[in-house]
Order: sequence, then C-alpha cells, then structure tokens
Amino acid sequence: MLVTTHFPPSVGGVETQNFDTVKFLASRGHKVHVIHAGTHPAISVESSPFEGLPSRLKLDHVAYDESTASGQAIGLPRIMSKVKRCLADSTGEWLLDAHERETAIASLLVKNRLRERRIKVIWTLHGPDMFCCNNYELRDGVYSCEGVGSGLSRYGKCLRCLRLDRRSRLRVAEQIGLFNLTSRYCDGFVVKRKKMLEVAARNGYPKERLFYIPYWVDTHMFRPLPKRCPVEPNPVPQDRLTVMHVGRLTPAWKGGELLVRLAEHVCREISDVAFLHVGGFGEDNELRGKILTSVRRSGLEKNFIFIGARPRWEIPHWFSLADIAIFPSYYDNLNWTLVEAISCGLPIVATDVGSIRDVLTHNENAMLAPPDARVLAEEICTLLADIKLRTRLSQNARSYAINKLDSRKILPRLETFYLSSVMR
Repeated sequence: MLVTTHFPPSVGGVETQNFDTVKFLASRGHKVHVIHAGTHPAISVESSPFEGLPSRLKLDHVAYDESTASGQAIGLPRIMSKVKRCLADSTGEWLLDAHERETAIASLLVKNRLRERRIKVIWTLHGPDMFCCNNYELRDGVYSCEGVGSGLSRYGKCLRCLRLDRRSRLRVAEQIGLFNLTSRYCDGFVVKRKKMLEVAARNGYPKERLFYIPYWVDTHMFRPLPKRCPVEPNPVPQDRLTVMHVGRLTPAWKGGELLVRLAEHVCREISDVAFLHVGGFGEDNELRGKILTSVRRSGLEKNFIFIGARPRWEIPHWFSLADIAIFPSYYDNLNWTLVEAISCGLPIVATDVGSIRDVLTHNENAMLAPPDARVLAEEICTLLADIKLRTRLSQNARSYAINKLDSRKILPRLETFYLSSVMR
C-alpha cells in the first residue's frame, strides 16, 4: 500500500516516481493499493496512464488541505481511518510505503493499533525530510540539507544558542520527536540522496534498515530523437540556437528569476539565442508576474518562448529541439526533468546544488556552476560556441543514464527491498 500526498493528477518528480512504482509493481502481479491524500483526487484506475494494467491495482482518495496547519490536523486522522478500513477489508501481509511525514506517522499509528496483523512500514525519503522542517525556506545551516551533516545534536544546540522564536523551537522539537518515533518503529527507509544516506546513518538510523535507491528513468521512452516538434508549426527555427528549460518556474527555489537574469547575460553575447520553456508556472502568481515583468523589462520577449505544460510523452520531442538544457535551481531534492534530459542525451548546464550533484559531474556529463547568473551564462556561451564539447557531454550523459539510471535495472531492486522488508 502506497500512502502519499504526491500522486497524479499533480505533476512533479515525486508524483512521477510514485506513478512509475505503482505501474511496475502492479505489472509484476503484486496487489497495489494507493491512498492519495490531499486536495485533489487521484486519477482513476480506468484512466489512460493505467491502461493495460491488471485488476490488482486500487486507488483511494483522502480529501484535506495539506497546505495549512488546520488542514494537516484534520488530515492525519482521516488518513489513519482510511488505511485502517482498507486493511480491515483485506487479508495477508501488507507493506505500507509512506512518502511524507504525516503519512508516515499515520501509517505507524495504524501499525500500532493493528498489532495482530503483520504490517510493515517503509518511509520513502525524497530529501532531508527526516531532519528538516522546510529546507527550501530556512537556510541557516540548521534546516538546510547542507547543514545537517553534523548531526541531530545541532538541534539541541540550536535551541540553547540561537535566538529562535517559540514557533521555531516547537518545529525543532517536533523534528526530534519525529526522529525518535520513526527511527524506532519504521521497518525500513528508502533514501533518494547519497548524502542523506550518510547523514541518516551518522544520526542513529539503523544501517540495516536504510536502502539507497537512485533516481530512475525510462531510457527507452526518454532517448535522443531527431530534431522535430510534436506540434506544428515549430516555435523555434531549425537554425536558431536554443536553450531549454523544462519544469515549473515557481516556487522561488526553482530559479525562475535566475533564468531571466542569466538570459540577459547570454543575449548580450549571442543576441539571437532562444530560451524555450516547457512547463507551468506553479501556484505562485506573484512570482509568476515578477518573472514575466522581468522578461519584458529586459527586452527579451523575442528570446523567450513559453510553451506551457505538456504531456509527459511529448517531452522527448521538445528536448530534441534544444541545443542545451538549463536547470537553474537554488536547491532541488528531486528534479525529474533533469534525469529525463540526461537520458535524452542533452548537453546540460545546471547549478551545483542539492541532488543535482548525485547524477552530474562537472565537465564529464554536464557543466555545473554556482547559482550565479553571470557564471551560468558563461557556461552556456561556452557550450553554444563549442559543438565538440556539446557532443562529448551528450554522449556521456546518455551513457550514464543507460548504465546508472535505467528503470529496468532500478525498479526490480526496489521490489526486492519491499519483499525483504515484509519477510523480515
């Protein structure tokens, strides 16, 4: 049973991973039950993405507003109630795979109440969830992923030495309590970042229950294609150099404003370069307005082409139009479109932050730089001017995806971990 707030129709890296996992397990003959908690109902089993899968797949929805504290307070008992009812209607051994703090806590509480049943709980960690309250907003070394390496003792020191307000102290205390609960009672942890695997082991999480699984991608679906556009007319002329960004431009840590600033520097050197953006703006309308205003004020309306959100199956065709892919995040846990760009063999310029470091190596399969507009622009101009360098990075990226990120190699490993956790 997968218990999560991240599932289609929402679109993102975690949603993509959960969708792929469910499809794979159901196709392997496992009984899979998804409990999707949150504001939007999950897509139905009868919808086209699940077409052709066996009848062993079931989807349920728990409605609540996960974006507010009051909504979360309502959501926890609702998730627990739904999980209990689903387990009561079934027999045999069950593995609960939770993907967020609230769903992990709900799953553990259900396990405690149904002690007569053989229930195992796995917590899949997509970033520094086990340590951080909000790693995107707080970057003081205590809450950020880069600052947790010195251990949970930093939280206690933080309470004594830093001038935190009452709310911040409560959030720190909450994390310590969460650590004690999950490290003791979870039967396993799937960790998505190498750094977090090391940090978790140093901070008391049992090593035998930690399982590192890298990002994966369908290397057959996402493969290099001849230059062609999935829609007509082609928005970018064939002879025009094109820098592409795929994904949301908000929230702020995605680097939407940084993308506009670096484009200014690039266009001073190469005036006719096109910046093609495929994806939505996200829910931050204020930041969306700032980004579009920056494009107009910089005089880059002719350089920027905003396509909007497109179906996943179209993305390889859009990638085929690009000479370079750019990923300007200030921080990122799970940039799925980055992995897809690697698999499509695109020359990539990306910020040297977060999980990007797990899959990219500077001057080997990508060009990495700090989140500085001028430095990123220099890397882009270097790549645009050097076709041999672009070719080498492209070939290395594709080779890396096939050898290290292929879903046909990684998803069976995840299945083996699930089965071993149930039998443990």
